Amino acid sequence: LERGHTHSVDTIVIGDSWELDVLGSHCAGIRSIWLNRNEEPCPDSRLTTELTSFEPLENILKVLAAL
Repeated sequence: LERGHTHSVDTIVIGDSWELDVLGSHCAGIRSIWLNRNEEPCPDSRLTTELTSFEPLENILKVLAAL
C-alpha cells in the first residue's frame, strides 16, 4: 500500500448519522459502529454494530474486539 492508504478490512467508521456514516461506510465496503445516542430503532442491524454511548469505555473496547 502507498503511504496513507489502508484496506477497508482494517477500517471501522464510528458515527452517529445512519445515512452518512452507516450507509456511507457500507457502500464503501467499510464496517461501522452506529452511535445511536437517541436510541432510535435500528433500520437494519445487519449493516452495523450499535452503541448508545461510549461510556463506560469498556463497552466500546468489547465491541471493537468482537469486530
